[in-house]
Amino acid sequence: MAASSYAITGIPTTRAPDGALPLRQEIDTWSANPANVDQVNLYLQALATFQKMPATDKLSYFQIAGEAFCQYPPCLCDLYAKNSAVTI
Repeated sequence: MAASSYAITGIPTTRAPDGALPLRQEIDTWSANPANVDQVNLYLQALATFQKMPATDKLSYFQIAGEAFCQYPPCLCDLYAKNSAVTI
């Protein structure tokens, strides 16, 4: 059974116990590095699968990307999906 909600979190913003900052590579550098070819391929395959999900699925690319604009209930994405004449 699917959960009714799922927390979408980003990269940690707090320091590690040893005081180190979280590792975050710049995407152009990361994707151009031949040592990362498997990571890049996996990322692109996952992103393509994610983007193919139905836009009405709460865990779809459309819904999650739209949450950045939905700061207050009701979610604008929900209202758009219910009232839009556009077929997605």
